[in-house]
Amino acid sequence: MITLYHAPQSRSSRIVWLLEEMGVPYTIAPVSIFRPMTGEGVPDATNPHPDKRVPAVLHAGGLVTESQAIVLYLAETFPEAGLAPAVGAPERGAYLTWLAWYVAEFEPALFAGLTGELAGSPQKRRNHAAVVDRLEAALARGPYVMGARFSGADILIGSALGFGRAAFPASAALDAAGLPLLETQTHIVPVMVGDAELCKAAADHLLEHHDIYIQPINYPTVPRGTERLRITPSPFHDETQIEKLTAALAETWDALDLPRAGTVFVEAAE
Repeated sequence: MITLYHAPQSRSSRIVWLLEEMGVPYTIAPVSIFRPMTGEGVPDATNPHPDKRVPAVLHAGGLVTESQAIVLYLAETFPEAGLAPAVGAPERGAYLTWLAWYVAEFEPALFAGLTGELAGSPQKRRNHAAVVDRLEAALARGPYVMGARFSGADILIGSALGFGRAAFPASAALDAAGLPLLETQTHIVPVMVGDAELCKAAADHLLEHHDIYIQPINYPTVPRGTERLRITPSPFHDETQIEKLTAALAETWDALDLPRAGTVFVEAAE
């Protein structure tokens, strides 16, 4: 069994996406982390990551940390998922190149843009422009960076784009459905439920009746009374998929008589 050490709204969310794409059984061990962008949070003593960060994965007695390493390890350990070309395949070199490019070029350019470093550095502006040009060229041939094949590289790049550029820019459809959305500064869309059993029931209903998996978030990841479904979109989700998700959520809320927008969710006393 795979155990993912996970903190909400962090890099480990991409590994949840990876595991769902792979369709393999796993468990999530919630941990707290220090978040340098906000100065909030504390390292968790139960986290096996040597730096107390996420993601970290335990599997078959071994520990794997860092997103790139986890993508490489899991895709090769479970080749039947088809998220990486096999060793010796002609596409293998391009796949490894994209993984290395993500770490060496894409992330530095992304954070330079987010933190306002481009204005004062011609070199960073050139690097940023080169990253944009290369990614746009690949996706023009795409629809994925490996062409017609979806791979672990898309998960790394897509999840970072979701963090750095909201992948759900138009949530009017969700608003129109009257769903209780929690405002957030990231691409993640929390839909409030407020009860652990109902939260699980909603996730089960979406999977059984609409073939849509959305992760239910319950205590201890969030306080009791603030349980929610967490939608983690990516830049690869199109308007048709958004409309399908909106309709499925609205039907689920009607079927289970879940609280609508305007409900006040209160943390339960411990």
